[in-house]
Amino acid sequence: EIGAHCHPWNTPPFKEPLNKRNSMLCNLPTTLQYEKLQRLHEAIQNSFDRAPVAFRSGRWGFDTEVARNLLRLGYRIDTSVTPYTSWAQASGPDFSGFSPQPYAFAPNCRTGQRSNDVLAEIPATIGYLHGQFQACANLADRLNHAPFCGFKVGGVLSRLHLLRKVWLSPEMETPARMMQLVRQMRNQHYELLNLVFHSSALLEGCGPFVRSRGDEQAFLKRLRTFLCAAVK
Repeated sequence: EIGAHCHPWNTPPFKEPLNKRNSMLCNLPTTLQYEKLQRLHEAIQNSFDRAPVAFRSGRWGFDTEVARNLLRLGYRIDTSVTPYTSWAQASGPDFSGFSPQPYAFAPNCRTGQRSNDVLAEIPATIGYLHGQFQACANLADRLNHAPFCGFKVGGVLSRLHLLRKVWLSPEMETPARMMQLVRQMRNQHYELLNLVFHSSALLEGCGPFVRSRGDEQAFLKRLRTFLCAAVK
């Protein structure tokens, strides 16, 4: 199975100015979004003789208009939502109110109507190492606003692992912390895990997370250790 992953600045047609805001697919005009998605979709289909049905937006730049365009192209799954995380400072979407729970998204459906065009949203697995996720997210948000933000209480609690938000990603976390997150997911009755990493992390020198042969071996070891522990 092959999914699509769109970065607008290197996906034709190139009609938009290159800047931070336009690096988010969701900030582009709807027509241009569709043109870029269609060009990428066709390139994958022509290269691998298989149409992708799953999608993740580059830099997590996803919104309702992107979802509509995905449905037009026959996609059935999106994985662009990052729970408890806002990209507003990067001119992107705010997912801070979302949980890791998958849901059906019908962007073409008006209130009181049903739509056959449904996108299955499978958020990236992100949560907290202690306590109920939403309660932790609410506390973290409160600590990041006045009068607490000046004291950096949230950062202190995170470093002490008392309010630690963790991504299920071997690029950023140890196998032990990822397994602790998996146990939290199970305890809170989440049934799906969505592990994320860049494909460039699988080979040295292709990205910022794996710069050397040693980094590559360490990354693969973290991934292997986690996967072996997770299936037990």
